[in-house]
Amino acid sequence: MQQVSKFILLGFVVLVLSQSHHHPQLLDSQTRNHYLAAYPQSYFFTQHRVKLEALPDLAIQSMLVLGEPDVLFEWSIRLAKRMRYHASSLYWKKHYADVSKAQQQRLQQVFTRRKAFEELNRLSEVMELTEQASTLLASERGVLPQQLSRSAMAEYGLAALVSRWQFAPACLNRVLMLSDHYSGVIKLDEIRAQYLQQPEPMPDSYCLSEVFYVGDLMSCAELSSGFAQCDIAQLLANYRKQLDNVDYLVVMTRAGKANVFKGVMTLTTAHDYQVFLHELMHFSGFEDEYAIAPSKAQWLCKQSGQLAPNLIVTNGKPPENWHVSETCQNGSAFQAYKPSERWSIMQYQELPLSDSYRTLWQNAVNSKRYRLETLSSW
Repeated sequence: MQQVSKFILLGFVVLVLSQSHHHPQLLDSQTRNHYLAAYPQSYFFTQHRVKLEALPDLAIQSMLVLGEPDVLFEWSIRLAKRMRYHASSLYWKKHYADVSKAQQQRLQQVFTRRKAFEELNRLSEVMELTEQASTLLASERGVLPQQLSRSAMAEYGLAALVSRWQFAPACLNRVLMLSDHYSGVIKLDEIRAQYLQQPEPMPDSYCLSEVFYVGDLMSCAELSSGFAQCDIAQLLANYRKQLDNVDYLVVMTRAGKANVFKGVMTLTTAHDYQVFLHELMHFSGFEDEYAIAPSKAQWLCKQSGQLAPNLIVTNGKPPENWHVSETCQNGSAFQAYKPSERWSIMQYQELPLSDSYRTLWQNAVNSKRYRLETLSSW
């Protein structure tokens, strides 16, 4: 019955063309595209000469009435390119089994280029992914680098930690940059690039390595306190030789508040460069100028004296040009003071690093007086 309808339709098209005295040369792409848009049913007679991916959106959209799986799947690819993922899924979920592997791979390529991990995950449930797509998805999930294709990792700029990073001899603090997932590598790369444009508080203060992908080796998680924390012992157990010349770590993970614990800074992709700079100052011993948690205030603020480059605790009169700080208000009979009457980056991370705090930081880096313990203490 369908075949009969096609012949009836063909006769109708021929009649229309003969009456108009116009016979389009379907080998001419522009004419063919207009013709398919005007008479979508003609696809049945020209499909052996037509590449769907070469047709304009208007022609594909007109041909949707045909209900052909390859046409409908092609439209899902077009929708995916526009990042209309939900609309795209309504087509590919229904027709993925009826189209060629080449079409399936073209859809994967769109999601891969867009780094649309949720869509790739949905695709992986119903079709075999290419090596490139599966590697990208696996790296976002945190699969260990030893289990991934090295060539595909290189294609996405993922470097495995296979040898020691060679820091410049002049480095005062050697910092290894790590992430447990693909998006974290990209975000930490951006932060690193911004820092290298203007190293703080001066050149060679903190030398940042390339960002390395280590997968979910450290089982990073968000604690009940809300802070992100990673199992550094697992990292040391697997990469001892690669870490023997490292002072500090910066780890980019998925969830949790930014923090520094001993010689490890933990960030997430929600954190920007200003947060990184604030946390980097903690490596030099700077303390927060907002009210710290009672559990920390009770041990940090029970002693008097200058406890950090930006913190003096005393029950007496503060030195000249030191001003009341909120740091110790949750756990000390002593009053905390800071070296600036104005708000600083150590109180509000969104604020820029001031000249006065840059000088304080330079002095702290050079003296190493308040410097946090390094990775070797682990």
